[in-house]
Amino acid sequence: MGSVRQFRETALDAIPNREPQSEAPALSSGSSLLTSDKRYEAIFRAAAMGMLHCTLDGQIVDCNPAAERLLGCASGELRGAKFQHFLSQEELCLDNKLFQEIAEGRRDLYHVEVSNSRKDHEHSWLKLTVSLIRRADQSPDFLVVMIEDITERKQAEQQLREAQKMEAIGRLAGGIAHDFNNLLTGIMLYCDLLMTGLEKSSRLHHHAEEIRMAADHGAALIQQLLAVARQHVVESRILSINELIAGMAGLLGRLVGEHIQLETLLADDLWTVRMDPAQVKQIVMNVVLNSRDAMPDGGRIVIETRNSSERLPATDATPESQCVALTVRDEGIGMDSDTRARLFEPFFTTKAPGQGNGLGLATVYSIVKQCGGTIRVESEPGRGTEVIILLPKADQTTPPIGGERWEGRPLGNETVLLVDDNPQVRNSAKRVLSDCGYRVLEAINGTDALRIFDIHCSQIDLLVADIVMPEINGRELARQVRSRHPGVAVLFTTGYDQAPAAEPQDNQPEIFIRKPFNRYALACKVRQALDSTATTVPEVKS
Repeated sequence: MGSVRQFRETALDAIPNREPQSEAPALSSGSSLLTSDKRYEAIFRAAAMGMLHCTLDGQIVDCNPAAERLLGCASGELRGAKFQHFLSQEELCLDNKLFQEIAEGRRDLYHVEVSNSRKDHEHSWLKLTVSLIRRADQSPDFLVVMIEDITERKQAEQQLREAQKMEAIGRLAGGIAHDFNNLLTGIMLYCDLLMTGLEKSSRLHHHAEEIRMAADHGAALIQQLLAVARQHVVESRILSINELIAGMAGLLGRLVGEHIQLETLLADDLWTVRMDPAQVKQIVMNVVLNSRDAMPDGGRIVIETRNSSERLPATDATPESQCVALTVRDEGIGMDSDTRARLFEPFFTTKAPGQGNGLGLATVYSIVKQCGGTIRVESEPGRGTEVIILLPKADQTTPPIGGERWEGRPLGNETVLLVDDNPQVRNSAKRVLSDCGYRVLEAINGTDALRIFDIHCSQIDLLVADIVMPEINGRELARQVRSRHPGVAVLFTTGYDQAPAAEPQDNQPEIFIRKPFNRYALACKVRQALDSTATTVPEVKS
């Protein structure tokens, strides 16, 4: 109790113009002092904030239970130690100057935030407020250190920084998406056209496939950035994961290399799921590539699908449901518990610089959670890794879609007015639509499109227009075209992941195709736009 009494008496003596103790109410001086000591002792021991009584060189004289709890040490370990012992080397460098000033009486208090790793391996953040207690003559006497747990605040600050980082990434990705997706669309369509005219076993066909694969990687990178930043627009539909995986088999085989054996075990009676096909491909590709990187000396990767007996819990977005399990197993180096704990953090990677951006598994986690699924990772160092992804079963039996089937592409003989200010997109799309049987008229902008439309008004069945163009944008062009000829179908293309919202024109829903797209997707969307308009608006020919 002596230290508390000293703390009380010295602190009271330091109060300017304090009345002498003898002028207190008439009580026995001994009993009054004892009562005050007990009161201060009780406050000191019961305080929720940690308190340390220290000498001017930082040595701890006394501590309360809250300080013991926050520092993770017993009172016997604290007494006699210096409170600077709990500071890291970097924090100590900052603290030394401030401590010297307060010990010499040139400062009354200062604050320092410290990262505290306790003996029980718990990690926390503490705020230390170091205050100087002076004697009656204002000379330094001793120090009081108040300790506050600020872990929750630090975590909130970190989450805010991550959110701001994701927002910045989203703005960056959205800003470059339009131009980059135009570039990729031209590359992908020209590669499709090139491979059509080459023998599949030829060396040139293989080179064209490599170019196409590089374009797919570029498209996936943009989608990863947008997905992690939550700016990706999802186009969900009923689909078969088995068909998508089968369609990716050739690409995955080339990606993993000849030193790795890729095996698929696909359930025959697999349920369908309702997801964006591009997102399913991202999941499979990212997890498989992660497995490949874990086996630099070769090994085996198994992709397995099955109907799961587990049920996914209901969320705000999805009801409770049965699920489809997608599992990827490898024989790689595995992961320890620390790595597994950070596996889905954006930008976290154990790979060497230039070998990974830390977005792959963060993207997978974001997609799976967004669709109401769950993901588990089982791994131990030296024993490989198993990634189990549970996806909600679709609640409809609509015929599912699978991968690209160019030989079975929808055909037509209608006339299409194609408008895009990017020559690579325009020229490659024209070639693809011509191969599908359409007659294609092309325009470089909205003004040029109106001129061509006035000449061929009675012959044009479909307007394919980029939404964002100089002078006259795609929506305004469509409005003017339909005002002159209501029977014209419209398909919008866009290089932005989120197209600007607008009211549907003439009570007709807008049909989009987002860049980059391949030839099969373009052929399907063109046919969809033509057939949709044919059932809602009578064809008018003048």
